Formats: sequence, C-alpha cells, structure tokens
Amino acid sequence: MDNIFYPQQKTFNSTDVLLVKDNEQLTVTDLLKVTRYAEKTIKIIDPKADNNKLNLALEVFNNVGFALNNKPTDKPTQEALHCVNDVLHKIVRSQLSKESDKQFASGMSLLVTLAIDLFCKK
Repeated sequence: MDNIFYPQQKTFNSTDVLLVKDNEQLTVTDLLKVTRYAEKTIKIIDPKADNNKLNLALEVFNNVGFALNNKPTDKPTQEALHCVNDVLHKIVRSQLSKESDKQFASGMSLLVTLAIDLFCKK
C-alpha cells in the first residue's frame, strides 16, 4: 500500500507515518517541518501577493499543524486549498533551475487544482 489515510479523529504522535512510497516514509514531524517552512517562505517568495490569498494559505497550514498536534481544526474551504496549492507551487518553482523541472512542477500543480475541484464541492 502506497498511501495511508487516517480517519479524522485519529490522535497523532510525532513518529506516526502518514505516507509510505518507495520505501520512504513521511512522518508527522516531517510534515510539520514542511508546513512551518512554507509559512515562513510565503511572504519571501511573493511579498506582493494578495494578502487574503496568503492568509487563507496560512490558515490551512496552521490547521494542518493543529490537526497533527491533536488540537481542534477548521476544515479548509476550496478557495483556501487552491491558495495553498498556489503558494506551494511558487515555493517549489523558486527552488528549481531547469525549465523542464519548472514545467513539471506546473503540471503537478494543475493536477492538484483538478483534484481540489473534483473532490471539493463549492
């Protein structure tokens, strides 16, 4: 099994494995590090971005952190999920130098956008 999905009421520990793929594991601690990194880089990568968009993305990152720290959370809106995808896409693209890698990242972002639209109701 490549993916592990937990029920909403799962209590998380720092060493819990959230995802397994190709013998690599993503733990709660790993994902918390990613969300903190994303929060810190949002305004560095795009300081002129719409503050509402950034705030929605930060809200989602915060809620992921709350959930993984076993605190109450709010479910993100479809718009907020799109904002997170946009922010992460900008962060990833800013780290890439080859145009082919940037195009691949854009394609993956587009697929995430499609998934959000398919699985979230307006």
